[in-house]
Amino acid sequence: MTAIQVSDEMAGTLRVLCEGTGMSMDEVIRQGLQCLIGKALVSGSKKAVTPVGGGDESGGLRTQEGALLPNGLKLRKRYKGKVYEGEVKGDVIRLDGFEKQFNSPSVAGIAVTGYNVNGWRFWEYLADADANRWRPLEELRHNSR
Repeated sequence: MTAIQVSDEMAGTLRVLCEGTGMSMDEVIRQGLQCLIGKALVSGSKKAVTPVGGGDESGGLRTQEGALLPNGLKLRKRYKGKVYEGEVKGDVIRLDGFEKQFNSPSVAGIAVTGYNVNGWRFWEYLADADANRWRPLEELRHNSR
């Protein structure tokens, strides 16, 4: 058996995925790699595999479901008395106070909570900056496909 070193943050994410799915760490990693290998084979790419979620030519984050989170989209969530804020920049979500970049709303939510969450239901987005009106991110998903 060969040991693989991962960051503490990645180890935490793997533990959360293991608990949430009932799979072993080996199974979680194997399925993730199979997904990435499948994407590379389907696209015919011999270059590095695009992260899950992948970029979009129009400037934003295209999710697995096909929804587009446009560049500059502001996100926030009040969780355990603290407000977390972020923004879509390029093909990732960047959260204030986090060095890591996230390729889906759910992965960004996991980083905040430490457990599996549905990012579409977890986050809200700035729908109207002038009125400082925030709406559930799930509403944007249904309107951006």
